[in-house]
Order: sequence, then C-alpha cells, then structure tokens
Amino acid sequence: MTDMNIEQAVAEIRNVEELPGLPMAWRWSPMPRFMFSLALDADGGWGYQMNSPDVHDDGLTRAVLEFARQRRLGRGPDARPLTIATDFSYGTYRFDSVAAASPPVHGYLHGRNEALNEVPSGTVPGW
Repeated sequence: MTDMNIEQAVAEIRNVEELPGLPMAWRWSPMPRFMFSLALDADGGWGYQMNSPDVHDDGLTRAVLEFARQRRLGRGPDARPLTIATDFSYGTYRFDSVAAASPPVHGYLHGRNEALNEVPSGTVPGW
C-alpha cells in the first residue's frame, strides 16, 4: 500500500502510547481536550484513526477501530470519499454504524504529519 513504515512514524509522535486491548494500535493527545487513536491493518500498510474531543472512551474507540479494521473501511488511495458500514454496536451507546472518510476528506494529520495523513481512514461511530 505504502512505502512508509507507519508503525515507526506513529512511534515518533510525542506522548504516544499503546492503546490497551487492541494489537497494533496507539493513542496520543496532540493538545488539551483531544485524544487521537490509530490502529493498523494486519499487514501494517493502512491505518484507521478515530479522534475524540472532550470525552474519550477507550472501549468505544477499540470497538470502532476493530470494526473498521475487520471491514477494511475506506482502505487505500482509491477509496470512496466516505464509506459506511452498519451492524455496529458497543455497550449502551446507540451507535449502529461506522463511517470512514478517506485521507483527502478527513485531513486528521494535515499540518502535523503530511506523509502519515495519507495512510489512515478517519473513522467515527454513527447512527
């Protein structure tokens, strides 16, 4: 998918740590109020990122990233701008889907790490 070593690029992010309970996944806070989380595909060539403002729930984040990873939502440079998968659920939340935005749409890491910005789908739970 990419020549970039995504795991190495993530390891270089200030205050990054492993996301407990999900292999090949990390979280970091780039500024107060925000938590960014990213999980890699099994082959390490694509990522799924979820950003949380104000309230961060590790369990919900793990569930969203794992759901996106299993379905390969929005994977690859030729992915549609927005992909949606249904049948998602987690705990008492009423979410029933996960949406994945392609890198040109989400721009999660734009201005922070342009190369890394090109390799994750931006994921969010929805209903």
